[in-house]
Amino acid sequence: TGRLSSALAVIEEIPMRISEDMQRAASYVVDNMQTEVAAVSKQIRGSDWGTSSEGRDGENIDKKTTEKVIKNLEVIPTMVSNLLEARVQKARDKVRHRVHGMIQNLSVIQEENWDDKEQLV
Repeated sequence: TGRLSSALAVIEEIPMRISEDMQRAASYVVDNMQTEVAAVSKQIRGSDWGTSSEGRDGENIDKKTTEKVIKNLEVIPTMVSNLLEARVQKARDKVRHRVHGMIQNLSVIQEENWDDKEQLV
């Protein structure tokens, strides 16, 4: 039963390990996205978008519009982060549910083996 207990302990760690790995990957994606958004925002601010100029169809592009575009860009990493966090949570819950089922099955097998040994004695 010592080996089985060790196996159960390792199995119980699976959901947390998967969750941590997925969280790391999500953080990496969001960090890279924030870097990209910052670079694009800097490029937009540094271009002549900030001055009043004629855009498509003769519309005025001014500093206010530029800042609105940048604010909309800067929200994207948060949106992606929230989406990834929800996916991590869903995956963790699914894995936890499956692991719980495996542990229950192993416990039943262990009890049956214990009963068989008692009958032999």
